Amino acid sequence: MKKIPAALIDGVWTPSRTDDPWAHRNPADAEEVLSQVPAADRQTALAAAAAAGARQRTWGERPVEARLEVVRRWQAGLDARQEDLVALMTREIGKPLRDAQEECSRGLRHLESVVRISARQLVEQPAGGSFRTRLRPVGTILAITPWNNPLAIPVGKIAPALAFGNGVVWKPAMQAAGLATMVADCLLEAADDPPPLAVVFGGEQVAKMLLEDAPLDAVTFTGSCAAGREVIRHCGSRARPVQAEMGGNNAVIVMPGVTLDEVVETLLPACFSFSGQRCTAVRRVIVHEALREEFARKFTAAASALAIGRPDDPATVVGPLISTAHRDRVLGLVRQEARRGSCQVLSGGAIPAGLEAGAWMEPTVVAATVADSPLVREESFAPVVVLQSCRGIEEAVALANATDYGLVAGLFTRDPADEEIFLRTIEAGMVRVNPADFAIAPEAPFTGWKRSGLGPPEHGPCDRDFHAKIQVVYP
Repeated sequence: MKKIPAALIDGVWTPSRTDDPWAHRNPADAEEVLSQVPAADRQTALAAAAAAGARQRTWGERPVEARLEVVRRWQAGLDARQEDLVALMTREIGKPLRDAQEECSRGLRHLESVVRISARQLVEQPAGGSFRTRLRPVGTILAITPWNNPLAIPVGKIAPALAFGNGVVWKPAMQAAGLATMVADCLLEAADDPPPLAVVFGGEQVAKMLLEDAPLDAVTFTGSCAAGREVIRHCGSRARPVQAEMGGNNAVIVMPGVTLDEVVETLLPACFSFSGQRCTAVRRVIVHEALREEFARKFTAAASALAIGRPDDPATVVGPLISTAHRDRVLGLVRQEARRGSCQVLSGGAIPAGLEAGAWMEPTVVAATVADSPLVREESFAPVVVLQSCRGIEEAVALANATDYGLVAGLFTRDPADEEIFLRTIEAGMVRVNPADFAIAPEAPFTGWKRSGLGPPEHGPCDRDFHAKIQVVYP
């Protein structure tokens, strides 16, 4: 069992001042406590934030190339420790080996694109008449990150913040505290002097403390919609810039003329990899009524055949959920909605035999019979896929849009008219037509509409919009 420090302050890990740590249990074996994670007390949390702010003032005046060189060395350090990072990720959050490897690769590509794109953006433009513009750091940024992508999401926030001259107060998820310490240690090793990074562990109360009392200039958040609304409320009352990514209830439409075997093969990982614990996971499949029965038969058979097992087994496709409490909540909801008659369970909906000690649940496919079920309207964050039926592309898009979220949407069709209607009327920030896969490009903007996102998108050329301020210089 690993004991986690309470905070990283000025390059030094600081132990907890309290004796009431939170016990993080192995998702694959709920009897095993993997780590004891403390919540930083008020004095420690605010000292960490102040130290990051103090370091930022000199960091922001460093030459651009010097800042980018630290990010390059951070990337190299993480690359050298990929095997350790993957092993810890599979154990700490139960992410299957293949998904953990993909996340590490994606995180490294984030760092590469940050260096490449910010180097170009940070070149000061010559005067174009009566003025010139330049980019200045925002200041100290609070980064609140979730457990499900404990490497790619943090580096995707911290790297651009550092590149543009900011300091960072990072509050990682407690479920991934061990990996957070490894990621931060790699950054410390990459810098000659302690970089302007503070790490503060804790839950909701620590986040609230930082939002209310820490000297912050902006906040970037990824997590649940409920938590995101609280972050937005705090920032709004202080006129503080905020960037929030708050999940998705993503739908894919399947229209006549497509090859269903190919569609099913493409959808399986998009729906069930990492047990659906991704904001970009496909949660609803809207199928034309002419294909409904054949698609349901093929999709449920394929879902039922997915390999369920330990996350460190290379053959595993479906690993455990993050906790037995989360698994029990989702299973309870599926069973409740089946009893209500709002859905029919076509496959799954149970705990796999022999895996009762962990947080596993079978890949589950349900057919919706009503539109107001929480399985249809909300983000389950689990290996649950809802099938809906439509009579045409207009109805399909209306069903896809009938949610407060607007992150990802997809369409499989052979009709150009379907594609035109879909692209014109779908309410989602990231869309695909006849995709070969559902991978996200790290260098592309990550943007959610409606309740899925607020503020400038993350990544690629959009990083500048959140992590830098424009200054106009007149002669």
